[in-house]
This record gives sequence, C-alpha cells and structure tokens, in this order.
Amino acid sequence: MLLSFQSLVLLTVFAQASLACPSPTNSKSTAQCSQPRIRKEWRMLSSSEQTDYIDAIQCLKTAPSKGTSIFDTLESRYDDFVALHINTTRGGQKAPSLINQPSNNGNQSHVTVYGVHDVGVFLPWHCYAIWTFESVLREECNYIAAQPYWDWTLDNPASNGSLFKSPVL
Repeated sequence: MLLSFQSLVLLTVFAQASLACPSPTNSKSTAQCSQPRIRKEWRMLSSSEQTDYIDAIQCLKTAPSKGTSIFDTLESRYDDFVALHINTTRGGQKAPSLINQPSNNGNQSHVTVYGVHDVGVFLPWHCYAIWTFESVLREECNYIAAQPYWDWTLDNPASNGSLFKSPVL
C-alpha cells in the first residue's frame, strides 16, 4: 500500500510540474481561428439563411454522384451521403450484425453491433461525417454558412412542443 501511495504522490508532483513548465510555442497550436463556423439551430436562421441552405441541398440533389463506382444505383451527391449513412450504420436492426458476442455458456448472446451507432467511435465518426457533408456543401454548392442543426427537444411533447408543428418537418 505504501508503494501505491508513493506512486500517487510522485504522479501528482510530476503532473503539477508539467503544468508549471511552459510548452514550446508552435504557430499551429497558438494560431487563432479567424473565421470559426458557428452552427445555429434552424429556428435561429433568417429566412434568407434557410433559403440558402435549402438551395445548397438542392444543388447536392442535382449534382451527379461521385460514388457510382461503389454503388451503381446512386444518382446524386446527396445520395452519396445517404449511402454513407446507410452503409456505416449497416441499415439498421435488420442488417447482419458486425459482432456477435459469445455468452458465458458458449451460446451467442443478444449483444450485437450494427455499425457505427453501437460503438465507441460514433461521436468522432459523426462529427467527421457532418464536417464532410458541410465541406461538400461549401466547396461544390457555394454554401457559405455553417451546417445548421435541429434541436428536437424544442419539439418534444414532454417539453410542451409538438413534432407536427416543427418548422423542420
């Protein structure tokens, strides 16, 4: 037990010392973002901002697919992202599982993984997928704003909202 306590004390000392020591400056790590993308909830967008976003989505829907070498049924750039989502989520609960965990008695358990939604990399994958979608909107459809989001909790009946009155639907 004494060794564990000594190790903890040493770890604390080294951790505090590392906080006190200045780190080398690097232009990449100290650079300020001059034009951060600020995401807005859909209701916070002006009418013209909403129109600009819808126009950019329409642009994706009319632009030819770049994924037809992988999925020959894709027709538009928008379809490319739909296919990305479907195939990384494995099509939902009816798709074959990626992992079947054996239980203690050797039988297959009910724990299954159906793609990215059921694993620890979901958050970074989802952030990357949204960033990629937004980047394509900007680069291929001249969209200049950040990807808006929908705060569905505002339309949740438990919050006195209504999905049927949502401006997103």
